[in-house]
Amino acid sequence: MTTTVVAAYLSNNSIASNQISEVIHAIHGALKGLAERRRRP
Repeated sequence: MTTTVVAAYLSNNSIASNQISEVIHAIHGALKGLAERRRRP
């Protein structure tokens, strides 16, 4: 899922190559947070 979101983001936004890892980290963290919330009763 992270790969799909990152690829879509990068194909529609212009960012410096040194910021790609930050984007990956931010998207992964956001998706992880959503998954954790979904597991809670």
